[in-house]
Amino acid sequence: MSIANIVVARDKALIGFDTKSAFMATPVSGGFAAALKLAEGGAHTSKCMFLPHANVAMPTLGDNLLANYAFSMLQLRPDLVDLDGMAEAMPEILAEAHRQATTVRKQQWGIDKFPGSAVFLVGWSNALGRMECVRWTRWPDDSAFKAEQVRHESINPDTGRKYDVPITDADMEKIAREQVAYARGLPSAEYDCGGRLLVAELTRDTLNVRTVANLEE
Repeated sequence: MSIANIVVARDKALIGFDTKSAFMATPVSGGFAAALKLAEGGAHTSKCMFLPHANVAMPTLGDNLLANYAFSMLQLRPDLVDLDGMAEAMPEILAEAHRQATTVRKQQWGIDKFPGSAVFLVGWSNALGRMECVRWTRWPDDSAFKAEQVRHESINPDTGRKYDVPITDADMEKIAREQVAYARGLPSAEYDCGGRLLVAELTRDTLNVRTVANLEE
C-alpha cells in the first residue's frame, strides 16, 4: 500500500507520494528473507517517476518492477514527447511491462503471483488544453489494464473518509498521516506506507518536487 494523492485543476496538478518500500512488491537479491529485513529496516524507493522532457509525472501503486519497465519504455520512445502521445501508447507499453515483470519474477524468484498495479500519467494535454491525469489499473484477477480519466482528485489509499480537495502542502500532509495510520491499523496488510512525504507540482511549463514531511515523526 502506497500513498498517491493526485489533484488535477485546469492549470495545475499536485501529486503527494510517500517513499517507504513494500517488500512484497518487488523481490530483491537474497530472496524473501532479505527483502523482509530491508523492509523492517526502513527501505525506501521512488514511487513517482518524472519525464521532464515532456513535463509529465508517473506516480505508481503496487508492482514497482512493472512500473520501472513501463517507465524505461517511455524513456526509450523518442516519438513520445507529450502527455497525449504517452497516454495513447500506454496500453501497449503496460502489456509488455506486465509480460516482462511476471517473466522475470518467475524466472529469478519463482514467484507467480502478480501483486497488482496502478499507473498514472499526469501532465498538460495539448489536445484538451488543460492538465490531465489518466489512471491504468490491473489487479491480480484482471486479464488486462483498465484506463480511466481522473477528474479533480484521486486519493490512495482510500481510508473511507471524505476530504476537501487538498490544495496546500498542509492539506497533503494531514491526509497522508491519516492514510499511514489507516494502513498500519489493517490486520492483514501486506504493504506499508510512510517514510518521507513529497509533493510534486506541475503546470504546463514547470515541474517542482519538494519534501513536505517525515511521516515517521
